[in-house]
Amino acid sequence: MKTTRRMNGEMKAKQDIMKKSQVSFLLLLIIAGALIEDQVEACSCMPSHPQDQFCTSDFVIVARIRKELTTDQHRIYKAKVKKEFKLSEKAKVALKSGRLLTALSGAMCGVQLEIGKVYLITGRVSGLQPYISLCGLTKPWREVTSRQRKGFRVIYSRGCDCKISFYSFYPMSKDKCVWDNMSCQRDHGICLRSPKGQCNWSKSLDLKKCLTGTLKSDALKPKPLPAEPILEKPSSINGINYNSRSRIDELVNTS
Repeated sequence: MKTTRRMNGEMKAKQDIMKKSQVSFLLLLIIAGALIEDQVEACSCMPSHPQDQFCTSDFVIVARIRKELTTDQHRIYKAKVKKEFKLSEKAKVALKSGRLLTALSGAMCGVQLEIGKVYLITGRVSGLQPYISLCGLTKPWREVTSRQRKGFRVIYSRGCDCKISFYSFYPMSKDKCVWDNMSCQRDHGICLRSPKGQCNWSKSLDLKKCLTGTLKSDALKPKPLPAEPILEKPSSINGINYNSRSRIDELVNTS
């Protein structure tokens, strides 16, 4: 009898902890959403794990931003691709131009990148044009963790048949990993299917240390890519004003 009561008490305590964690996680999502809305009124994206970004993107690259041009509706970045982690067939064609397009306005999820910086970039191809947005990843390469780099290189692709979901919104499933620790599982988590068919977070020392609060912030310092000369943003080339109305292809081909 005492054993049964003790087990019931332990189960109730676990349920209480789970409920508190769910409330805290929801509050974090609400706060994150509010901060995004303050910055860009009309652009709205749910948080997406880097693995899901990899699996759903047409291209995943590391590129140095060399130049910025603008039209009435787009911001065009001339970029030099350093690494290619994923390229669909249409992305191989679209990226030959060495340009990346994004909406001019942040309200339309447009991205602003710094000239000379190296970024990890995910994007989609539409009309044979490569697009990037706030809903994808545009993260400085030096800020990408070692575990994430390993994921982008080879491991994320092995887990594309698994989904990463917030447990507050979706029921448990053998095809899903529960994303209940925003920062640790984002920076160090990789969701893979086990031999038994269950999707689980792959074990790693960095993830364990992060979850227990013992991971040092400078423990994983990535190697920087070699520097390149920075090409300043031009006001005009060959008499063309890059803030005037003209076609995207004309802008890029004359620069």
